[in-house]
Amino acid sequence: MSEWIKLKSQSCKDCYKCIRHCRVKAIRFSGNLAYNVENLCVLCGHCYVSCPQNAKVIVSDMEKVKVMLQSDKVIALISPTYLAYFNTTYKAFKEACLKLGFVAIEEETLGYEIVLKEYEKILKKGEKSVYISSQCHSVNLMIQKYHSKLLPNLMDVVSPMVATAMDIKKKHPDYKVVYMGPCIAKKDEAERYNKLIDAVLMFDEVQKMFTKDKITLNVKYKDEKTFKAREAVSFGGMEKIIKVNDKYDIVSVSDVDSCRYAMNEIERGNIKNAFVIMDMCKNSCLSGPTFLKLNHDNEIVQKINMQNHYGKDVYSDAKYSHAELAKYFDEIKLELKKPSKEELQSILASMGKDSPEKILNCGVCGYSTCVNKAIAIYNGMAEPSMCVSYMTERAESFSDNILQNSPFAVIAINDKMEVQVFNNRAKRLFNIHNANDIMGHHLSEILDTKDIESCYTDDKDQFAKELYLSEYDKYIEEIIVPDKKHRNTIIIIRDLSDVVNYKKKIETIDKNAIEIADNVIEKQMKIVQEIASLLGETTAETKVALTKLKESLSDE
Repeated sequence: MSEWIKLKSQSCKDCYKCIRHCRVKAIRFSGNLAYNVENLCVLCGHCYVSCPQNAKVIVSDMEKVKVMLQSDKVIALISPTYLAYFNTTYKAFKEACLKLGFVAIEEETLGYEIVLKEYEKILKKGEKSVYISSQCHSVNLMIQKYHSKLLPNLMDVVSPMVATAMDIKKKHPDYKVVYMGPCIAKKDEAERYNKLIDAVLMFDEVQKMFTKDKITLNVKYKDEKTFKAREAVSFGGMEKIIKVNDKYDIVSVSDVDSCRYAMNEIERGNIKNAFVIMDMCKNSCLSGPTFLKLNHDNEIVQKINMQNHYGKDVYSDAKYSHAELAKYFDEIKLELKKPSKEELQSILASMGKDSPEKILNCGVCGYSTCVNKAIAIYNGMAEPSMCVSYMTERAESFSDNILQNSPFAVIAINDKMEVQVFNNRAKRLFNIHNANDIMGHHLSEILDTKDIESCYTDDKDQFAKELYLSEYDKYIEEIIVPDKKHRNTIIIIRDLSDVVNYKKKIETIDKNAIEIADNVIEKQMKIVQEIASLLGETTAETKVALTKLKESLSDE
């Protein structure tokens, strides 16, 4: 199977919305990018419709068709839903297609008439208890891949698209056929019948071609005829048209979840003697991916527009044998492996699910259970990082580790000044053994809040101040960072006690040293003075003695 839905990687934003909407989990994540897995995909288009970033892109045949149109031998095969999508008429749409270069158009209504007649023949024989319609290629893929036990219950009849193409090729064997419709799955179905259908255009692509060539649809035209089989494209429409004997009840089922539920019930034997008409889209073809992607709010309007073209007329009297319309469905094997119990436990542990209470089964990642997610990881389709609770716990653990081992006391308070965060350093600073003893309490129980209040009243982005906490005998630097948008505040406190006390100690040592030096100098000065005094007295006495000696010698 070719890849019909591709990823525009630059637009993929880790939202996991596609995997949440994918009912068969056919999405593979690599490098946080969501790739479709063709082997698992049933082409329901939910990922394409749900992607908010338009990262899912449908492979286009526009350029291929433009080349074809140069040959003047191309016929447009159109789904009847064009009447609702373009809010137009057969005559107006035909005129627009001819301007594009198509030589003719043919409605898939022809194919619905052919297929429904064949359904009636099969149901009249009544060889099986339950029959499932085969007009929806996505339903067929779902059964081929996920409910192979129901393959015998599928109507062995081609789809209306293929039946119409057969009729066109029968009449115009040398012409190319381009299908136009709202369904992605038709691209895959056309590839399997590449000799009948040469290309598929989604309705939005047709509109782009009209716009580029400046072609407008003439809304003044009115259809000359309305056709009964057109109603088959809407939910419940087929059961109003088809004739079934009393042996079978007719049940219409639409959307992926309802179809899977019906398939499960048939497998269990809870549905019997029934013809189950299944369509993968909610309102059958009127809710095809192109409708939903571009016209989310117009489903009711589209249905009304379509109803205006229903009627009792027959589109064609074409007749085909069962051999000509027969289609046989084979099982499509899936390449999924199951991990052993030990491998499963190891994967769960890698997701942080190492205990029963951590297995939340929240479904945020897109998988209904953690075990299903683990199996997807084992098959290379998911990554542990997709688990929001695991990544949140991991991020919180990392940030908490930084917070709790910070050299600074960190306190966070809410707009009511109630403590929300109180780290280990704060506990030591304020002599609090357990953080829970202060969590939720008013900050004023341990710290003055005037400075915090002034940050808001004075419209300050940040505030820093050094102060002394007498009750704790601590010198601190207080940094206040207010979050004005959320009215939260972070207080970062640096304990300066050791620094201040060291400075005081140095100052005391310096002061003592100065005092000692002063004392020594003073004592030295006293000694000097005493020596000087003694020397002075001795000198004076010597002088007196020598003077007297001199006088005595002079007298002799």
